[in-house]
Amino acid sequence: MRTIVTKTNRVLGKVVAGVRSAIDPRAALGTDATMLDLRAAIIEHIEHSVVAAGRGKRVLPGPVVVVQVQPAGFKDARALGAVLDDVRTVLIERLEAMKCTVPADFQVQIKTVSRRPAGWDPGQRFAIGFQQAKSNRVLGTDIVEPRGLRLVVSLGTAQKKIFDLLLPVIRIGRTRFPTDSRGRVRTNDIAFADDGSERSRSVGRGHAEIRFMPQTRTYRLFDQGSANGTRVLRKGRLSEIVPNDPVGLPIQPGDELHLGSAVIRVVKYLDSPAT
Repeated sequence: MRTIVTKTNRVLGKVVAGVRSAIDPRAALGTDATMLDLRAAIIEHIEHSVVAAGRGKRVLPGPVVVVQVQPAGFKDARALGAVLDDVRTVLIERLEAMKCTVPADFQVQIKTVSRRPAGWDPGQRFAIGFQQAKSNRVLGTDIVEPRGLRLVVSLGTAQKKIFDLLLPVIRIGRTRFPTDSRGRVRTNDIAFADDGSERSRSVGRGHAEIRFMPQTRTYRLFDQGSANGTRVLRKGRLSEIVPNDPVGLPIQPGDELHLGSAVIRVVKYLDSPAT
């Protein structure tokens, strides 16, 4: 009898969880959920928050959506800014398709929390709130938007010559979507051509990364185990980056980034006045 009751409770628990997941997207995220799953659940939850305002009008509870997120680990925390970078744009499109009035001052404020706040359910990864303006009272650390970099390929051939990139992580390598030995696909934001030229061959498929450091609002360059090395030339001095070094080297406008025998020039921060 006890076995039957236990099995019945398990079945009921699964049914309740399934119903809850259909109502609340936060409950649908399992421990194996990816950052893209998290992004989709956040967007869906905000859509579910639309309310009727009479005369067929639909609105959000407030013009500022505050999203609190608890990253699952360091890699998730590092990727969070890039994954949620376009959430505001996507939401505007989705809300307009739902015939929801989008406020003129509509904003999305992303905050990260290192520990699960009081009141969150076990396993909950994010929470959504609505405010009249951006607030510092909500627990969490704001994701700092990258300053942006203008990078120019001066030696070598990539998919274009000039790149204006606002990404928190900029990946550099050979070909746009190379696959590693484990079958994982990487996306290179600056992709040197696989055209057989000596300079192109000197750039590894997953050669280097430029990462934005929100605490100091600066950028650092990291070598990801390349065969031909990564160096930074500044005022005539060439500094080598140790492969897979977790510290990397700081970079700034005026620097030249040497990847094998290919060269990228750091021209300016995109938030600086035009020069």
